[in-house]
Amino acid sequence: MGIIRPLGRSLTPLPDESAAGFLMRLSCRLETSPAEIAIATGLVTPARARNPLPQVLQPPDGVIELFARRIRSTEEEAARMFLTAFAEKYPPASNLPRSYRTSVGSRHNRWLFLHASRFCPVCLAGDGSPVQRAFGGVWKRTWRLPPVFACLVHHRYLAHECPVCHVSALSTNPGTVHGSLPRWRDSGIHPARCRSTNEEGGVRRRSTPEMGCPARFDQVSPPSIVPSVQVEQLQDRLLSLLSPDGPDFVDILGRITPVAHYFNDLRVLCHLFRTSWPACLEFVHDRQLREAAAACELAAEDSPRSATLRSFHDSPLPAAIPCAALLAGADSLLRSIQPRELGTYVKELLSHDPRRPGKADWSRDFLETRPACSDGLLRALAPVLQTYARSRLPRAVKKPIRKVSYRVDNIPQFLQCDWYENYFGGMDGIAVSAIRRTAALRLCQIAVGGSLHNAASMLDFPLTAEGKHRAADGAKRVHQWARQRPDPGEFEEAVHSLADYLDQCDSLIDYRRRRNALRNWCIPENVWREIASRIPEPENAGHRPELGERKRQTASIVVWARLSEGEHVFAPHPIRNRQDPKNRNAWRLSDYAFWARIQQGTTRQVDDQLLALLDQYIAHLAPIIDLEGEVPKESSPWS
Repeated sequence: MGIIRPLGRSLTPLPDESAAGFLMRLSCRLETSPAEIAIATGLVTPARARNPLPQVLQPPDGVIELFARRIRSTEEEAARMFLTAFAEKYPPASNLPRSYRTSVGSRHNRWLFLHASRFCPVCLAGDGSPVQRAFGGVWKRTWRLPPVFACLVHHRYLAHECPVCHVSALSTNPGTVHGSLPRWRDSGIHPARCRSTNEEGGVRRRSTPEMGCPARFDQVSPPSIVPSVQVEQLQDRLLSLLSPDGPDFVDILGRITPVAHYFNDLRVLCHLFRTSWPACLEFVHDRQLREAAAACELAAEDSPRSATLRSFHDSPLPAAIPCAALLAGADSLLRSIQPRELGTYVKELLSHDPRRPGKADWSRDFLETRPACSDGLLRALAPVLQTYARSRLPRAVKKPIRKVSYRVDNIPQFLQCDWYENYFGGMDGIAVSAIRRTAALRLCQIAVGGSLHNAASMLDFPLTAEGKHRAADGAKRVHQWARQRPDPGEFEEAVHSLADYLDQCDSLIDYRRRRNALRNWCIPENVWREIASRIPEPENAGHRPELGERKRQTASIVVWARLSEGEHVFAPHPIRNRQDPKNRNAWRLSDYAFWARIQQGTTRQVDDQLLALLDQYIAHLAPIIDLEGEVPKESSPWS
């Protein structure tokens, strides 16, 4: 490699100056074109000079040192001119496109102004120093970030288009093949001059220094509206979060979350707000900003609902005032309420799309892209996007929406009694068994996603016709029942509240371990003889109750159901299976009758005595199974 020779004359980069702005100022000083400066500084090669947009947004590999030496600057100062400096805290600035043709319009980078820039006229006019009077003020990097909508130094909203020809500032016309800066090869153009080749009236002219729009962006006029103190506080907070020296975490929906996730949250909610404009303005508390934004027409009501419209709604607004309104509304929701309350607001906003939430444009986009959002926002959205309150049975969401700390192993087949009483006890009009069974399946789906059938399989529901029917029929009944409730989302909210509780539990039972230990199990004969011997003779002259093999099978089912929190119909019955078909059916009916007496509270005295002994046996087995993963054959609480 040859000797790196610095340029004969250069300029000191201004604070927050973009690479594009620096090239325009330096080309003005050296009386050449930005393209020639980019080549001379090593930023682009002559072969890439016609398509330099990616290179002025992020540094090509290995050229920062060369670029810094050529412009007589430090590597740190040179690196700060590019958008990738924000990548750690602002996700759209990471993985910027290397090729304009392939990915410059990808969704990931959509929340960057790659093809234009906002600007502050006063900043472009300069600070009055000789250098800035001659070559203009700073074109800031942050003006290409949608969350930057106001200049806090000059207390005004940023502009985004020429006041004469109304073309976006530094517009590259993204529909063309080449992604160069406007008038990239022209020399003699002041950095603050409009670079559009449209003259007043929108007539397009051939690009020469003398032709084109003559307007200047640094012509300062009094703004029609200025940001309020509340809006400037929001802008100051956003700038602080974007700064490398700013905080790395922020409190969102009552939870500490990385700043990068917070900016993804803002983007997700702004997308939702645009689909429901102007109803979303109720969340903008600043009256002046709300009224100014309400005068803007944003919704594309006449456009077909398609991927193109989803892109339209997810794209940032170039106009600063409505963009500030969207960000202010999103920030107010993320910082002032709890996830459940936010979920309610999301449902209201989704009602502006006539289709069910799972098919709404915003919902489809979220489920397809799965942005890395805060835990609080994911908790708020999970009940909205996975619900039994829809007009049709919902399709399975393949991947879970929210993150949970509990595992599928901690979920019983049949919801624990105390969980049911605490979260579903007040719900009537449906069988308790349907609630307990379906809630367990939903907890599994919340944790790992997937279909109802997949959840049933993971909870070890038998893959028999009866097992599949009970899982599907219970969910169907809950779905129909929930739609008819005064609050259709009551069941789903309760399930997610239970999921929140499980997330906070330090120790949970491993029900899968218990189910595996009790597979094909029955009470050992020696233990059963000891249990039977402890049931006293009846006080009256009645006959002694039958405590043979049939009762041992019934007692084994009770122990299995209470230890594993499963439904008694799914319990193993190895003793019954050894009987002939006629006796087998009689035993099955006897088991069901015993369980019915328990459920209805009509047990006999001998039943109560047996159940008390079984409770002692269960209390003895539970810690052993949880520790060792198997049932001791000879051990009992009485030996």
